[in-house]
Amino acid sequence: MLRKHRWWAIGGFIVGLIVVTLLLAAVLLEGPLKRYAEEQAAQRLADYDVRIGTIHIHPFRLALEVNDVVVRQRAHPEPPLATIPSLIADARFLPLLTGTLDLDLHIERPALTATADQIDKVMPTEDKEAIKEEAAAWQDTIRGMMPVRLSLSISQGEITYTSKPSVAPIRIEQFEIVADNVTNRPAGDHMYPSVLRVSGRLPDQAELALNGRADFLSKPDPRVEGEIQIKHFSLTNLMPITEQYNVQLQRGSLDVTGHVQHSGKTTVVDINQFTLEGVKADYVHMAQTKKEAARAKRGEEKVKEVHQDPTLVLKVAHGKILHSDVGFINKATSPDYRVFLSDMDLEVDHFSNRPEEGMGEMKLTGKFMGTGPTTVTGSFRPEKPSPDFDLHVRIVKTQVHTFNQLLRAYGQFDTTGGTFAFFSEMTVKHNHIDGYLKPFLKDVEVYDPEQDKDKAASRKIYEAVVGGVLALFKSSSTGKVATEMHVTGTVENPKEDTWQVIGKLVQNAFFKAILPGFVNSATG
Repeated sequence: MLRKHRWWAIGGFIVGLIVVTLLLAAVLLEGPLKRYAEEQAAQRLADYDVRIGTIHIHPFRLALEVNDVVVRQRAHPEPPLATIPSLIADARFLPLLTGTLDLDLHIERPALTATADQIDKVMPTEDKEAIKEEAAAWQDTIRGMMPVRLSLSISQGEITYTSKPSVAPIRIEQFEIVADNVTNRPAGDHMYPSVLRVSGRLPDQAELALNGRADFLSKPDPRVEGEIQIKHFSLTNLMPITEQYNVQLQRGSLDVTGHVQHSGKTTVVDINQFTLEGVKADYVHMAQTKKEAARAKRGEEKVKEVHQDPTLVLKVAHGKILHSDVGFINKATSPDYRVFLSDMDLEVDHFSNRPEEGMGEMKLTGKFMGTGPTTVTGSFRPEKPSPDFDLHVRIVKTQVHTFNQLLRAYGQFDTTGGTFAFFSEMTVKHNHIDGYLKPFLKDVEVYDPEQDKDKAASRKIYEAVVGGVLALFKSSSTGKVATEMHVTGTVENPKEDTWQVIGKLVQNAFFKAILPGFVNSATG
């Protein structure tokens, strides 16, 4: 009995010695391991500075704990690109016996922060083919390793982007990622072996989510597919981006449901439904300085890039814009003015940036200049290869006095009464435009002694003369001024897409038909 007890004691001593040795080795290795990790990061990431607070080895759990990691960009060290308070990697013991490394990687409370300058520095300037070859080599290295299976979870993360100090940053809070079965040995021919869930909230409680699957090691790019959902997203969060293109967003919310798929070189975003509600947005035109011209060109090129990019397919099954106000502000005139459509509702069906996808329909209603009931309908056929659509516009009972700022800017006069209407039909097909524009003016009064009693005498006389000339153009029976402009010809730039052609038609209709209908009538 004594001998048996002695063997137990010896065995316990040996086990204890092994435990103490392992613990001591773990403690002794923590410092060198931390220094080695920082040195390797410095060699592989020359443009970045990586600092690690502490590393703890847990030999009996087969776990490694890394705390207080800070990553800075050397060119722009503030703010840090990433701070990670806690990263824990746990390996499972039994899979190791079969030659498989099975890891659980958990990252808590990471904060990712970037400014516009930091993003510009990060964007690759090297040859794209060289970057692809380097990525493919990295993927081959991973696939050539022993079998690896990784389960990744990121919890309570935060992402912040600041375009410039004067603009509020875009911030995503409660950022969560779960990626399960990330492996270099996918089973069979499964295109998407990994489960992927991504979610986050914005400070205004908007919710973003992606639920799907992925293959993170596919070549030449990772493959991802899944359902996307956006709830109660405030458009003001996009102000740091839209302001770069002279678009002012004052309010509005967005809800989206859809499906996204990225495979190979193609990304397909298929929107089942989107709803924009309560939007207040204006495009602001400034004097054409070099900076302003560059902004306008950049915005135009961005739209064209999205439309013509063969690697991006954007489809919208159904979309609605409700109770919104959109306008155009011209600050290049004196005085400046705003042309707008209020109480706007818009419904679109079957739209795509690849119009060859099928037939699209739209219907818009609202109040032009806040007073004139407006209806716009359109049918959009596939672009093969040029824009092909019909557009119908009807504007009635618009109070002319709402144009006064505009009239002062272009005609140096204003009005006290009268109504405006506008009718148009346009067809664009085979790079040919055909249709008409027909504006109406009724009972327009330019001079009003009561309104103008405080104005200079010369100003009163001028506006009284303008009003008298306008009267010459009125039909004695109807009190209306009307002219019809037939529009026919070729599309100025056959390479322009449908929306660019529509934009130029609207611009030409307003500045070459509607506005001259006021100014020319008034000035004779």
